[in-house]
Amino acid sequence: MTTHYRIFISNKGLFQNSANYSFVAEFADQKLAAFYVQHMRGKKRYDGKNIIIREVTLPEIDPAEGRVDGVLTVTGEALPVDEYEFS
Repeated sequence: MTTHYRIFISNKGLFQNSANYSFVAEFADQKLAAFYVQHMRGKKRYDGKNIIIREVTLPEIDPAEGRVDGVLTVTGEALPVDEYEFS
């Protein structure tokens, strides 16, 4: 199991009910989540919004889950994923 930190926003006064939350971001590191929240506080789009951080415990990440949507190589080249077979 691993701990992640999910950041949500809600309108003023509506932070007690998760039905009012809008998802913003998720981080596997608490310090990065805190840094992002500090970044959010200075942005006009989050004026008048409550910021909620939820700690969630998730199973280990399975790298085989889902589909590959993009690949950037070490040199910065974007590979056309439809030309490769991934396992």
